[in-house]
Amino acid sequence: MGDFCQIAGITGTVEDIGVSALSLRTLDRSVVSIPNAKVAENGVENFSLRDQFFLHQVLTLKFDTRHDVIKKIVDQVSQELRSHPNIDQSTARVTLINLTLSGPQIELFAYFHKQGADWAEFLIHQQQILLNTMSAIADAGASLTSPVAMLQLEKGVIQDHS
Repeated sequence: MGDFCQIAGITGTVEDIGVSALSLRTLDRSVVSIPNAKVAENGVENFSLRDQFFLHQVLTLKFDTRHDVIKKIVDQVSQELRSHPNIDQSTARVTLINLTLSGPQIELFAYFHKQGADWAEFLIHQQQILLNTMSAIADAGASLTSPVAMLQLEKGVIQDHS
């Protein structure tokens, strides 16, 4: 009881475990009764028992980002992860993983571990890492690409960047 879980596709906090059903308070604060047979059939993902949190982001830079700028961003963000006291250094990596039509993609991959940390605390740390990453991108003179198709006019020629 009291654990934050996902059961049969429903996410919430376990409020009661009865003989025939489990009561789950959902994120929108309603209470759902899930029959124990359905719990056994679907299984339980218990978020409260996490020992680490997965930090994973794939960022796409604009297609015309120069390679030296990409290297500068990768190096600076890698340093950010290496200097964070709660990032598992054996898992931390910042890598150019793909060249797409939209632009080069950089992956941030690491596990966050802090004794007693919960999801909310992880999100605060992740937010700071992402803000620092965005700052590194801007400081390098680059920017993220838009997730939608883009047309660019250059001297009367239309270039489709989708």
